[in-house]
Amino acid sequence: MAQSNWESISEIELYGAVYGTLTVEADINEPDANSGECSWAGEGFSPDGTRTVGFQSGTWEKIGNHKWSLKMTGKDSKSGGVYTESEIELETLIWSGTVYTD
Repeated sequence: MAQSNWESISEIELYGAVYGTLTVEADINEPDANSGECSWAGEGFSPDGTRTVGFQSGTWEKIGNHKWSLKMTGKDSKSGGVYTESEIELETLIWSGTVYTD
């Protein structure tokens, strides 16, 4: 298991400033795997002072050299059910994507 902490560089429309931890299931015997399971635990701080807490789980897939695609589902305290499609550029540490709400 590998964990990395993330912070938004600007406010996200739905959540405000976001901080969280991405956990990737890693197999020490297969460090160059092309896919696997992952999860996210995060919180957002909206400009109006409210806080949102959310948890998701799903999969990651290698889609290029140092680039992953992630698909996760879960819940947050603001929207309820959520589904996220995103990509991480591991070389530049840029994570971008879309959160869909129920």
